[in-house]
Amino acid sequence: MKKIYVILATLLLAPSTFAYDFTALDINGNTIYYNKLGGDSVEVTNNGSQNTYSGNIVVPNNVKNNELIYRVTTIGASAFQACTLSSLSLPIGIQEIKSNAFNTAKLNTDLLYLPNLKKIGSSAFSICWNLRKLQMPKLQQIIGGGTMFRDCYELEEIVFPDELKKSDQLSMHFFDSDVKLKGIKLPSNLKTIPISCFSACWSLKYVILPDSTESIGENAFLGCIWLKSITIPANVKTIGDTFICGKAWTYWGGAPYDDTRFTGGKVDGLLPNDANNNQLNSIYFEGLTPPQVTTKTFANITKDKVTCYVPEEALTTYKADSLYVKAFAAIKGYHLGDSKVENITSYTAQIKWLPDSAVTQYTIDLYISGTKIAQYIVDGEGNLQSSQRYAPSVNRHKNDTTVNTTDYFVITLDGLNASTTYSYTISGINAARQHIYHEEGVFETKESSEGLFDIIAPEPNKARKVLIDGQIYILRYNKIYTLHGKEITN
Repeated sequence: MKKIYVILATLLLAPSTFAYDFTALDINGNTIYYNKLGGDSVEVTNNGSQNTYSGNIVVPNNVKNNELIYRVTTIGASAFQACTLSSLSLPIGIQEIKSNAFNTAKLNTDLLYLPNLKKIGSSAFSICWNLRKLQMPKLQQIIGGGTMFRDCYELEEIVFPDELKKSDQLSMHFFDSDVKLKGIKLPSNLKTIPISCFSACWSLKYVILPDSTESIGENAFLGCIWLKSITIPANVKTIGDTFICGKAWTYWGGAPYDDTRFTGGKVDGLLPNDANNNQLNSIYFEGLTPPQVTTKTFANITKDKVTCYVPEEALTTYKADSLYVKAFAAIKGYHLGDSKVENITSYTAQIKWLPDSAVTQYTIDLYISGTKIAQYIVDGEGNLQSSQRYAPSVNRHKNDTTVNTTDYFVITLDGLNASTTYSYTISGINAARQHIYHEEGVFETKESSEGLFDIIAPEPNKARKVLIDGQIYILRYNKIYTLHGKEITN
């Protein structure tokens, strides 16, 4: 009996174990669970189980507990895992999202804007349903990577900053089966496109690989049936097996067959299980030395359909490589362009490029998420010949900072959308109408500086008042404004 008494006493004296330190209600009356991180910072967590949250969740910037005010800086590991949310608003002060935070969650939100996010954990958004756009302009570190955005079937656009200071590569299956992802801008210091990174991204129409890229893994773009062209940067030394084309539908890691979700199994009218539907028509190599490939690297490429473009001065070298000759019916030389985008505002930008004396006509195409929204035809002297959608000015511009003070051609774009990522291509033909010039790039317009009522007027139903620390603010697209229209940034 004594022994039993000691055991019971031990159990009674043992501290209770919770998955959280305290709770608080959000403005909609939902219970949110928090862990203290030290100092005045806390993280959002769950109640010890998955599917903790549902409905309309608004995580505040600050939360009060025992008369102390804490800053909400982190979304904890698995915090929203498997949750189904009608809407989600996260505070602008979020600096870290830990592993599996939104794994298998269903987020009914068009845009998740995280202006101060610096660190993101492994598989944080894996199989995250309904998330369409994700912006992380200050992201510095991807921890582990894992299947970070794998099977995010609705994800259309994601914006990384130019540099991820503490990460130089993505991971295997990073975007695998993101079937609606149309375009992406990758970090400027990225070195590796890993195995199956973009496999089964059926809708991918543009991807700009940074100059820092050194290797492309096998199956990296397998099943990207809408990718019409890709440029291989000069620093790429190796390309793995079956890195592009192929059947999206039959890929072993592909998205499930779902007539309702994928409109009868078609993507923009194409059947992904038909290899003949691959839209790839050109691959541009920027290196003077052909990247090392295997007998299977170009196995899925239709030889007579895809043209291989290489630097003019390296044409003989590529034609001497039997693996390239076997893969492509046509290997043609081109001049590598040199362009940049300057004077970017919320609604305007200037694309500048070095003219080529052999080019008689330039075509500049402008895209949003892989969809062409404007085209400009410019002659060899820099004069605008025709345009669609916009009416930009084109002129010669002296740039004294360039080598030999070479003249740039400049095209000014007006009427752009604020906070939007654009991509562009510049192609040039000679007098014989042969394609001899190629350049591409990407830029992002700045945020709008309009007043509050101008901002919310077009879509007033997407803005609502929120109460934070006793003050009333306006919440719209996960951004917080004062009643005078000034954005709260910290």
